[in-house]
Amino acid sequence: FRKVTMSVQALIAATSSLTRVKEVGKAALAGKDREMLRGGHERAAAAFAMMAATSAAVTGADEVQGSDPHVTDVVCHKLTEIFQSHGAVRLSCPLLRPRDKHQKESSQSEGRVELMSDRGVVLLLPSDLTANFARTVGRGGTAAAYLKRYDIGRTYAKSIAGGHPRENLEASFDIVYEDYRVKTDLLEAEVVLTLCQAVKLLGTRDLAWFVQITHTRLADLLLDVCEVPQKEVPRNACFHILSTLSVYPIAQITEEGPRRNDRKKKEMLSQLEAELEVAIEKHELTVTAAERIKILLSSGCLPFPLAFEQALDALQTATGRLRLVDLERKVDSKRMKRYEEIGRSLKSLKSLFATLRSMGVCPKFDKDPTKSPPKKIQTIHQPLCFRLDLGMRQRQRHFHGQLYFQGILLSSGLGWHGNIPKKSISVIGEGGRYDDLVRRFRPPGNFGSQSVSYYTSAPIPACVGLRIFISKLVEAQYVQARLEQNQEKVSGQAESNTRKNENSTIETIRKALGHPVVARPIQCIVASGNGLDTSCIPERAAVASRLWAEGVAAEYLPQSGVVFSSFLTNNQTETGNTLPFSGDWSLDQLFGVCAIFKIPFVIVVQPHLLRDKKAVRMRQLQLDSHGSSTYGSEEFVVLDDLANRVTNSGSSSRKEYTKQDVDLEELRVDRVSSLLRESSAGKDKGIVCLYADTDHYYGDDKLDGMPGWKKIRKIVKTIQQKSESFLAGRVDASSGTSGLVVGSNLPFWLIRDFGTCMMRCGDAGRASTEITENHPKFKKALKTLSVATDHILRKYGNKLCSNNPSILESLYLYSVMDDRFDMIQVGGQPIGPAPCALRPKQSTSRTSKRDRHGRR
Repeated sequence: FRKVTMSVQALIAATSSLTRVKEVGKAALAGKDREMLRGGHERAAAAFAMMAATSAAVTGADEVQGSDPHVTDVVCHKLTEIFQSHGAVRLSCPLLRPRDKHQKESSQSEGRVELMSDRGVVLLLPSDLTANFARTVGRGGTAAAYLKRYDIGRTYAKSIAGGHPRENLEASFDIVYEDYRVKTDLLEAEVVLTLCQAVKLLGTRDLAWFVQITHTRLADLLLDVCEVPQKEVPRNACFHILSTLSVYPIAQITEEGPRRNDRKKKEMLSQLEAELEVAIEKHELTVTAAERIKILLSSGCLPFPLAFEQALDALQTATGRLRLVDLERKVDSKRMKRYEEIGRSLKSLKSLFATLRSMGVCPKFDKDPTKSPPKKIQTIHQPLCFRLDLGMRQRQRHFHGQLYFQGILLSSGLGWHGNIPKKSISVIGEGGRYDDLVRRFRPPGNFGSQSVSYYTSAPIPACVGLRIFISKLVEAQYVQARLEQNQEKVSGQAESNTRKNENSTIETIRKALGHPVVARPIQCIVASGNGLDTSCIPERAAVASRLWAEGVAAEYLPQSGVVFSSFLTNNQTETGNTLPFSGDWSLDQLFGVCAIFKIPFVIVVQPHLLRDKKAVRMRQLQLDSHGSSTYGSEEFVVLDDLANRVTNSGSSSRKEYTKQDVDLEELRVDRVSSLLRESSAGKDKGIVCLYADTDHYYGDDKLDGMPGWKKIRKIVKTIQQKSESFLAGRVDASSGTSGLVVGSNLPFWLIRDFGTCMMRCGDAGRASTEITENHPKFKKALKTLSVATDHILRKYGNKLCSNNPSILESLYLYSVMDDRFDMIQVGGQPIGPAPCALRPKQSTSRTSKRDRHGRR
């Protein structure tokens, strides 16, 4: 880093990125990709570091140090798809809102970022995406009473050191519905289901996570019947006791299920008594309240069962015991009504759980043995359990008054095996009801009415929201990649010989990088014969502009957002003078890095080829049977057809094919080709293709077992597809005509001379001899082309013309190198004089637009 000029934050991000890939140098290179990938892991690691440094320098965000911004983009894109699948529309609220004058100065206001306008009005930056939306709903009336909305944006928190506030990227999903004939548990269950879909983005099967649920109104009612004072200090102490002792400890859960609680009931009671004594001495808790809390928790709630329904039943039983004590004391009717409200709150939680089951959300350790398990849904990730925690509260009190839940990810659970420390717990999302927050922002008086002469009030809709912390999802992606890196390291030592045959070298490098490798939005890298040098930038820009015009994502400059790193390119001399970028990466090395980053195409621009023939070279990334990247084939493509070729080939290059899929595809192509060949006399048109190589020519015969048969079959299929596209609309099935195509690797000008000579002398062999005299280096290829031409005319031409000698059959000569066709016509009767000894059975002539019989 000595000669790299960067900010401190960018250097920290680059260092964090490089720390993750410190084991990549030990990845073994083997197989046919070895030369292409030599040094590729170093270049990929440097490119990751450069992306992280650029992101940190520009955004200044410190959510996940050294992270790739492409991973964040992919997570946001997938979350958007999930929200839109629920019918939500992206609606962003105003950035600032005035400070709430009625809000108490307590822990709720900690961390808020306050600004002052030029008029002295104190404004708040959003600490979440829910509060500003709740204010909009409260002041919007009926216009904002029936909607599903989502938003992805940044939230702000006060910096510990002062200065610029800390930023976090969040996603918000909200459902607002005013019609109370619709059960609110349906809306709440949909939000929990959305959280399960978001966790599915992590993509690992053994992911350990659970949902922690509470009902804030229920918890307040329980403290009311326990006669806890209406003060913040003693109530917070009671909430701490509920979260510490009544909640089932997650550390006692194994992969097989919850373990038996090793702590004896006497020990739990003694700890409860100790906590209550501390609350009495230091937190203003009364002795009567402590005794009633002890009665409540000692009745099967120390701790709650892990199964959610059983926990609710235990709480209902404990509340009933406390109610019997109050009946004996003959308390006032106002307190007895609290028990009715407790019953309604418990009923709403049970209805929510039943609705979740009907939607397919079934926790792993909370299955009802009396009911058949629901059908497994592939788009959601089932949580381990729904854990009841009555002491849980949101600090801002935005989700308050009814349901509140948190999605908790066990970070070590990505490779989860048993006991889990508290430090590994990470909250990836939270949500619940925020009707009270909307009511706080609702204006008084005649709001929502056309009449201003009397007081009216608009109803408060049911509001359910979900917050997803995107930085936590990105961090989990990196934890998963790190675990795969460690597994690759351990398994590579024990099974190195076996894994060489199972996985490709590129996949091994990806795992060793320690970064989640996601597909880039760029489909093409436009390079030159020397890589990404500066000498051919104008030509590369011209090609890239053609791709952009057709909607193809391409890049022609070396920049940190795609594949570039200044750590491996030294552009400064010892005196500090800047040198032009010399393209230190060769073409093969660039293609290896693109293969690692899943960029499917590399377009090679050669100035003379682009200027003379308007063509470029295209290298395509291919997928093997394991779905891993391999070195692709190279072909010449005309510039006008480049975007179409990339678009048509891009979908197949990103798809993972198995051997069975390839066989089925080849069988389908062969079947279509055979149906096309069954032409003439009432059948569809047919196209017969032959490919003439240097020494042999090939058709639709079986090629298995021949040297290089896969490559030959691909070329034959390419000629077939090109011919079908070129002859579309030119082949007249009603007249009995058919398309006969002979493809060759010869340049187009030589193929055209061969066709002209063949028309003049009337014989393919003699035409080959004459052309060879002027171009001896193409002797073998011309000889093979003449033999293939004779073969296709004898096998197909005679049969096609036997019924009607006046019909002219077309013969197309195709140049694979230049992707161009030349056409001659084969007739049943000779046209023009020809030597008797050399006169063939079928004479040929060049087709003219004025005369379809070949006469000019």
